[in-house]
Amino acid sequence: MYFKENVRNSILSTFNSLKPGVLTNIGNQYIHLRLYGFMNLKNPTDENPIVYKSISINKFRYNNNRSNFEITWEFL
Repeated sequence: MYFKENVRNSILSTFNSLKPGVLTNIGNQYIHLRLYGFMNLKNPTDENPIVYKSISINKFRYNNNRSNFEITWEFL
């Protein structure tokens, strides 16, 4: 359960960094967050991870050679 909560909090924190204030000012509107994540624990972590951010298509991607995550979102 700890891992699940940690991932959830990381997703919400990342989204809040990309779109500050949206989660607190959402009102009755629903938001659909989708996370795709892959980890290869045998690979070393890169010191300079690749971060791809494109707010226009509501996508955030992070890759540090060990972990590869992509978050997409849409308002319903």
